[in-house]
Amino acid sequence: MLIEHFRHATRRWHLEAPRGFGEPGVPAEEQAARELREEIGAEAVRLVDLGVLHPDTGTATDEVRLFLAEVAAVGEPDAREGIRAVRRCPPAEVGRLIRDGVVTDSFTIAAWTRAHLRGLLGEG
Repeated sequence: MLIEHFRHATRRWHLEAPRGFGEPGVPAEEQAARELREEIGAEAVRLVDLGVLHPDTGTATDEVRLFLAEVAAVGEPDAREGIRAVRRCPPAEVGRLIRDGVVTDSFTIAAWTRAHLRGLLGEG
C-alpha cells in the first residue's frame, strides 16, 4: 500500500508507505500497527521487522525502525493528516515507481528495498 500524502516541508504530494512518529516507551511494533489504523484504517495481520534506518547521518541523529506490514483490508485515509488516497500497488509496480523517481520518500525506498532483498515481496 502506498498513500498519497501532502507534505508541508516540500509543499507537494508524495507517494509513500504509511509511517509516523514514535513515542518514548512504546514498542516499535505497537507504533507501526497504530499508524496503520490511524492513517489508512488497516489492521496489521503480520509485521516483519526490517531493521533500523538512519535517514540522514549528515544532519540528524534520528533512528527509525522499518516494518513490512501485511493487512487484510484498508479503510478510509485520514484526510486530517493530509492523506487523500490509498493505492494498492503490487511490489513490482512500487519498484518501478522508485526506479523512475516517482517515489522519493527515503523511508518507503528503504523499506521496499530491504523487503525485496530479503525475498519478502514475492512476485507481482
